[in-house]
Amino acid sequence: MQTEQYSYSDSRRYEGISWSQYVSRTVSSGVPAWGSGQFSAGPAYGLWFLACIGVAGMQRVYLGHIFSGIVYCLTYGFCGIGQLIDLCMIGSMVNDLNVEISTKVQQRAQQFAQQQPAYVGAPQQPGYGGQPAYGGQPGYPQGSPGYSPQPGYQQGAPGYAPQQGYQQPPPNYQQPPPQQAYQAAPAPNQQINKE
Repeated sequence: MQTEQYSYSDSRRYEGISWSQYVSRTVSSGVPAWGSGQFSAGPAYGLWFLACIGVAGMQRVYLGHIFSGIVYCLTYGFCGIGQLIDLCMIGSMVNDLNVEISTKVQQRAQQFAQQQPAYVGAPQQPGYGGQPAYGGQPGYPQGSPGYSPQPGYQQGAPGYAPQQGYQQPPPNYQQPPPQQAYQAAPAPNQQINKE
């Protein structure tokens, strides 16, 4: 089974997936994690360091915890205690959200693959090299499924005689004469010598 691969920022990868509240808050143009498809610890730690200039809680907004991010911003991360706890938790928070995204994308891909109809070809019969069965072909029961004869061609019609393999030519048959050897045409500037 061949599956089509999409980049993390391709919105087709995420169609029809219902996310947790945290991931759903970060969906941008159909792609979670603010349009990148996966969260990264680097930007989360960078946003955590904004607390040093008085803007706390932005790492929580980045990870989809928007309400608590606003509360952190208004209370300076619960007087810095929440910011210190988040410093230790950012890695696991990022990992948990990325695992959710990956798991749901894989589940969607499996469901999509199961919904695709399998190729249904003509029935295969042993002994014929995997070729499809012909109804009435030697070795097959009459009326077996397979290809039907061409329109206007009916068995039992006047003049119908099934071929039984190679037949000897009639006694008055003459083989055609052998063809003459092919001679290349002269080049445009070449003179022709006639003898």
